[in-house]
Amino acid sequence: MKRMCQIWAVFAAAMLLLMSFSEAVFGATTKKLSSVTLHVKSKLESGDSLEKDSITEGEPADGELGIWVDSDKYEIDEMRITSGTSKDTRVGQEITVRVILVTKDDDYIFKSGFSKKSVKISGGGGTVSSVSRSSHKLTVTLKIKAVKGQYEAPDDAEWRDSSSHPGKAHWTAASHGSGYYEVILRRGGSVIKRLNDYNGTSYDFYPYMTKTGTYTFRVRTVPHTSSQKQYGKNSDWAESDDLVIDKDHVSDGVGAVWDTETGAAYGSSGSSGAQPGGSGPVPGQAGWYQQNYRWFYRFPDGTVKSNGWEQIQGVWYCFEENGAMRTGWYQTDRGWYYFTDKGAMATGWADIGGTWYYFYEEDRPDMIGLMAANDIITRNGKTWYVDQDGKRASGWRQVGDHWSYFYPDSGEMARNTVIDTFQIDSEGCWRR
Repeated sequence: MKRMCQIWAVFAAAMLLLMSFSEAVFGATTKKLSSVTLHVKSKLESGDSLEKDSITEGEPADGELGIWVDSDKYEIDEMRITSGTSKDTRVGQEITVRVILVTKDDDYIFKSGFSKKSVKISGGGGTVSSVSRSSHKLTVTLKIKAVKGQYEAPDDAEWRDSSSHPGKAHWTAASHGSGYYEVILRRGGSVIKRLNDYNGTSYDFYPYMTKTGTYTFRVRTVPHTSSQKQYGKNSDWAESDDLVIDKDHVSDGVGAVWDTETGAAYGSSGSSGAQPGGSGPVPGQAGWYQQNYRWFYRFPDGTVKSNGWEQIQGVWYCFEENGAMRTGWYQTDRGWYYFTDKGAMATGWADIGGTWYYFYEEDRPDMIGLMAANDIITRNGKTWYVDQDGKRASGWRQVGDHWSYFYPDSGEMARNTVIDTFQIDSEGCWRR
C-alpha cells in the first residue's frame, strides 16, 4: 500500500510538471491581438435598396456598403445589417451593422479587455457602437454614416382657385422629403416674396400681389434638422403655371410681411384642438377673427394677443409679434414645439409628415408641449424611445448601457421575447 501511494505521488508530480511545461510552451507561442482595423466605406444614396445581407466584403461600388479587413491574423466570419434595412433608403437614414471577426489560427487570440478604442475604422464610413470578445471571436457593432442624397422635389405646384381672391399657392409634399420647403414668388423676373424653411404645403401670396403682372411661384424641398443639413441636399425646383393679375384684382397689401418671416396659411387638413371662429375683425367684438387667412385673438378691451402664449378654453396657442396665430414647428430656447393647422399646441404622440414625435403631457406640467428628445417614454405599461431628433425609434437601439428592440409598426419596446435569435428580458434588454 505504501509503495502504491509513492507511485501515485510520482505520477501526480509528473503530470503537474507536464502541465506547467505545456502552459509555458502555450504562453510562449500564443500571441495576443490588442487591436484590429476595419475598412468601412459607404456609397449608399437615397433610393438604394438595402437588405440584411447586402454588404460587400471589399471596396464598394455605387449604391453599396463595403466592409473588409487586411490582415493575416484575423478575418471576417459574418456581417449583417441589424437596423436600417429598407427597399427605398432615405436621406439621413441610420444603419447599424454587426461584424464578427475570428482569428485565422490558434496561434492568435483577442486580448482580454478589448474595447471600442481597440477597433480602428479606416475610410470614415462609420463608428464603433459596442464590442464583445472571446479568445478567438470578436463581435463589433458599427453605426454606419447616414445615407446622403438629394431630396425629392414637391409635386403639382399650382395655383388654387378661390372665390374670394387669387394667389393661393399649393403643392404636394415629396414622398421622400424633409417636410420643409423654400418657396419663391416672382412677378416677371423679380423676386417678390421668399419663404425659407417653411413647414406647410400651401401659402396665400395674394397680399404680395400689389401690382399688375404675371406671377409664378417655385418650391423645393430643403433640409431642416442639423442631421438633414449634414446629409441632405436641396431638391430640384417645382414650378407653377403663370397667374395674371390685372388692375381689377390687385391686392391692397394688407397682411403682407415684407421680410423673411415665413408665416403659415390656415386651412389645410384639420386636427385636434379648439376651433378658431370668425371671418374678420368686428368693432366691439372680442375673440377669434380671421384676416388675410391668418387668425388673431382679441381681448374685450380691444387689445390683440401677440408675441407669446395664451391658453384659450383649455388649449394652448402661441402668437407671433404681429399677433398672428402660429402653426407648424416653433423653436424656443427650451426646444421644439408643434402647433397644428388649427393652432393647438401638440401634446402626446403626433404623426407629423409621416414621422412620430412625442410632446410632453400634463404629467410634466413644467415641460408640457415640449418635444421629447433622447428620452424613454412610458405610458400604460408600454415603453418607447425617441432619438436626439425627437423621432420614435424602431429596430435595435442602444438605450443607456444596453440594447433594446422596438417594433417598427408601433415603436413599442419588445419584452420577454426573442428577436433575430436574441433573447429580450422582462425589462426590454438584450443581455450578452
